[in-house]
Amino acid sequence: MAEINIKGEIISPGTVKGTLCFVNFKGDPPAYKDNLSHRDVSREISRFEEEADSVINELIEAVRVLKKDSLFEEAEIIQTHILMLEDAEFRKRVHEKIKVNRLAAEIAVEHVLQEMVSVLENSENMLFAQRAADLKDIGMRLRKKLDKEDSTIFYELFKDVKDPVLAVKELLPSLVLEAKARGVRAFIVERGTSFSHAAILAKSFGLPALRIENLYSLGVRNNNKVLIDAVNGIMLTDPSEEDINDVTMLRSEERRVGKECRSRWSPYH
Repeated sequence: MAEINIKGEIISPGTVKGTLCFVNFKGDPPAYKDNLSHRDVSREISRFEEEADSVINELIEAVRVLKKDSLFEEAEIIQTHILMLEDAEFRKRVHEKIKVNRLAAEIAVEHVLQEMVSVLENSENMLFAQRAADLKDIGMRLRKKLDKEDSTIFYELFKDVKDPVLAVKELLPSLVLEAKARGVRAFIVERGTSFSHAAILAKSFGLPALRIENLYSLGVRNNNKVLIDAVNGIMLTDPSEEDINDVTMLRSEERRVGKECRSRWSPYH
């Protein structure tokens, strides 16, 4: 049997085997820049506007690709990010942070989005709380643009790994989009639910995801071979062929029974 059997909460269903990769994508705020001159204030506002528009163009292309693949509901999720970035009130608040507090564009964006995230995360409405991840996603994209970083979020960390299963703090839509393009097999997350936009994307792309808190403290390490059973909510480390065959057979049996049930209740019989 497997060396470690860990229970988790299902975020996106499915069963895969792969190699575990711990990924800490950049989420910390940038360094503070103070005492901006009036000339610098104008420059920072222009820089923010330019990079925000650049992110919008990237998202428009992502929407185009999703629609091309007939993933219209998924395209709508990304479209909401475009609307957030185009929102006049959002841009006005960033401008005010730069002007009044003499903040660099990166810091102004961080402050405004953090204020919005705090409101959503403290909401008693679970769906509102889940939307905080969308704002974090926008913040991550904007920071990378403003810092002139490569748009790749995490690929360099596992590009030579076969069948990567990524362990991340939180599932964000941008992470799922890149995962789909980079051959990621599954996700392990520390927080989030199946109601988030990122979880919806993961389900659409067939990427299993489990929520397991404090995974690293449970004795699991980078490059461990794992079997993700996001149907029964289990992660097996160093699975044996018997473990893999048992899960594969169980999934096949469940699919067979499901087909028989649908056939039995078909209105055409």
